[in-house]
Amino acid sequence: LAQIPEDLTLLPTPYPAGLDPVRDVVLMEPAETGDRRLLIRILNAEGSRPDNVLYEFDEAKTYYQWGSDRAAKRFIIERLSERPNYRVLLYPFREGEAVPTHTEEASGNLVVEWSGQRDTLVFEDQVQTVGGEDVTISGFRIFRSGNTLIDTRGEVEPNDIRM
Repeated sequence: LAQIPEDLTLLPTPYPAGLDPVRDVVLMEPAETGDRRLLIRILNAEGSRPDNVLYEFDEAKTYYQWGSDRAAKRFIIERLSERPNYRVLLYPFREGEAVPTHTEEASGNLVVEWSGQRDTLVFEDQVQTVGGEDVTISGFRIFRSGNTLIDTRGEVEPNDIRM
């Protein structure tokens, strides 16, 4: 899913109140440089894995780049599925600050609340042909107090795929 900067590590469990160790992962910077945290909340990851593991944090995942093997920290959600439909909430915060709660409405909308704030995320899928394959790309809108804050449903332009 993502390469992680070298100075970040996993926050040890047990997690503070409001966090779920099954679906939430918290990355932290070293104490000597600050108190920043990043919540990675796995909202959806359809499909299966033989070992039933939701995610992996690999401290030295090997990948190939510019003619040689390299290693980097990686956060991995791996699924056996034709379309895993990943949805992940990334929320930066500082140690001691409240983290968001969320509920999913029957419509599929996501309501995220924290510190007296309430946002509604509305997801809308578009299917585009990329490299000869139909690819589903989720656009979304974020609403706060009835006002649209963000709308990503514009024309999506995927990167060229080299065959």
